[in-house]
Amino acid sequence: MATASIDSAHAEMVPLRHLQAQDLEDLLVEETAVWRRELSWDFAPSAALVRRYLDMRGLEGFACFVSGRLAGYIYFVEEDHKALIGDVYVLQAYSGLDLDLRLLQTAMREIQQRTSIRRAESQLLLLRVAPERLPAWRNLTVFDRLFMMAGTTQPVPFAIPQGYELVPWTELRQEEAAHLIADCYRHHIDSQINDQYRDVAGARRFLLNIVQYPGCGNFFSEGAVAAIDRTGRLAGLSLTSMVAPHTGHITQICVGTHAQSQGLGGALLAFSLNSFAACGCRDASLTVTGSNSSAVHLYRNYGFTIARRFRAYVWQGWR
Repeated sequence: MATASIDSAHAEMVPLRHLQAQDLEDLLVEETAVWRRELSWDFAPSAALVRRYLDMRGLEGFACFVSGRLAGYIYFVEEDHKALIGDVYVLQAYSGLDLDLRLLQTAMREIQQRTSIRRAESQLLLLRVAPERLPAWRNLTVFDRLFMMAGTTQPVPFAIPQGYELVPWTELRQEEAAHLIADCYRHHIDSQINDQYRDVAGARRFLLNIVQYPGCGNFFSEGAVAAIDRTGRLAGLSLTSMVAPHTGHITQICVGTHAQSQGLGGALLAFSLNSFAACGCRDASLTVTGSNSSAVHLYRNYGFTIARRFRAYVWQGWR
């Protein structure tokens, strides 16, 4: 279909609750292919979750129809006081029509009308809209983010700093890990992007999401590792997932404030990379805030390069 022949002014927004999974099938198939091609990421588990909630009439968001044909969709999840915009995607046949912007505008109007919601967050790797064109931009803060990748075909040598030990991750440490994450990120820029980092309760939810849900891939226990000090106290952790048959992902890596600047972060990262290699992975990925120069420097030292630049968005203060 030639985009020049389409009048986007006649785009119709339909709540996702009015649709079923089969209505979005072509779109989800194309989006899965784009994630695989551009990010080496298998979007299929996430697409399966979208299908499931569509058929349950439980997915919040909108689909965009142009001349009666499905062109794109957006969905969001309401969690406590905030909305998480999980995805927005427009079929490539309709690119250049600003339909992704129209979808965001529609979703944000809905979000801002809900008195229970005071904040909206999103990290959309495929979004191409310039920040100044986004809806509610006066209430919007934008953060530059990096999607980085490294090869994992060769073992990475590393040394464990004196006084620490690396042990396999276990969910028995989940509560201690929540306290560690809250401590690491309390005054960190990433706590402005994701407010779950600001306290222990939020960190618990964050850990639950990355361990049990496929948004960041399927949890990969073999690569997940904890660092403990001589007293047995948790000093750092690296959590991992598989996002494609031959691609691993670092979902979380942090070192407690009491254990930083000793090389522990590098040891945790190297352990996870070597675990990916041992399981036949060819690549590993991670995301990092661009202004976090020390983390970017660490990742570069371990072979990561920037594969994609994207943005995190936070809307707040409209009421």
